[in-house]
Amino acid sequence: MKTLLISFFNPLEPNSGSGLRSSSLLKNLIGSGCSIDLFTYSGADNTRALKEYPEIRESCFVERNLRLGLTLGLKSIFRRQPLALSQYITRDAARAFVRFTSGKTYDAIVYDHLCSFGFGKYLGAHSVRTVINEHNAEFAMAREFFQNQSRGFAKSVLIQSASLRYVRPR
Repeated sequence: MKTLLISFFNPLEPNSGSGLRSSSLLKNLIGSGCSIDLFTYSGADNTRALKEYPEIRESCFVERNLRLGLTLGLKSIFRRQPLALSQYITRDAARAFVRFTSGKTYDAIVYDHLCSFGFGKYLGAHSVRTVINEHNAEFAMAREFFQNQSRGFAKSVLIQSASLRYVRPR
């Protein structure tokens, strides 16, 4: 099965709790017979680590350039999207993602983090099986906060999370 793994963390460098979860997800996908296209953030040279994973057909590593500031916060509010989407899904990251995925088809798209779901709008693959994996608890909490929030400002910050849908893996 051709699978696109969009990872907010580099599963080839499991150096944190989230990195370990991403690494486990990658190994489990490979163990279930998937051939993987990997799109992830990393500033490291991953050439050597990729040799250990022949199941990864193609990969793209985008350097994580954290942006902060008042302008970013205002853009996040204006666009009604979580701050993490504005911080990491930059114009350069989106262009790299579009170049990486253009002309390809997948049987499944796996997002390893809620914020990586922001790349979904560049795919145009709505009928493809979509799985938001490891942070489903975070997704459920954001959705519940949105539904129970009465203040307009707070609701606008959570609107992107509420529009996502949880898909249970088979």
